[in-house]
Amino acid sequence: FNIYVLQKKKDTSDKFFSKYLLDEPFSYKFGNISVINAMNKLLIESIKDGSNQQFIFLNQYSIPFKNFDYIYDSIINNTQSIFSLNNGSKHRLNRFKYLINPDKYKITQNNFYKSDPFCILTRKHVNTILSKSSLYLYIFKKIIFPEEHFYVNIVFLNHGINSIIDKSPFFVYWKIKDSPYPHQFGPNLSNSDIKFIKNNINKNTFFAQKFLYDKDNNIEKFVMKLIKN
Repeated sequence: FNIYVLQKKKDTSDKFFSKYLLDEPFSYKFGNISVINAMNKLLIESIKDGSNQQFIFLNQYSIPFKNFDYIYDSIINNTQSIFSLNNGSKHRLNRFKYLINPDKYKITQNNFYKSDPFCILTRKHVNTILSKSSLYLYIFKKIIFPEEHFYVNIVFLNHGINSIIDKSPFFVYWKIKDSPYPHQFGPNLSNSDIKFIKNNINKNTFFAQKFLYDKDNNIEKFVMKLIKN
């Protein structure tokens, strides 16, 4: 595996990740098309290595819920990209009206997709995304939270629905309905937290989002026990 880390400012990363940093920091704004530019920057760098066949987006609050071998064996031969689709959300159609010339590019309300931005992409689909990005950046530039639509729609429109696996490899808890931020766990998990997490994960849960971490925590002990099972 290879790791690529993008930081907003210089010298803000943990020591462990410092050797994986892209050379230059890149500023982006929450909920803005600049987030796509940042994500693309990671793809541009990582696609250079021909050994990279699957591409997983994680943020600084992500932790693994399965061991490396399990995740690797589960995805390495995939020919489909993995997205957690959320087409039932009211935000999907509300955002559709902000697309620029959707009819020209055969984007309709029925085929306009919404997904979790933390996806797993195949190399073939990354190549398509990067080759088509300049066009779709224009189409999507007025949408809030474009990262919830950008990659999944490029893959669907260019490769069809059968190129997508709809499942949730990331555990995330939206405690407050319609909040822009998911619930944060830690740095110390309560017994009720642990029970809730165990009851809401499955074999497809590879990673979890929004786990705060500091040196005085019980998250590491919980995770190590979880990934050994």
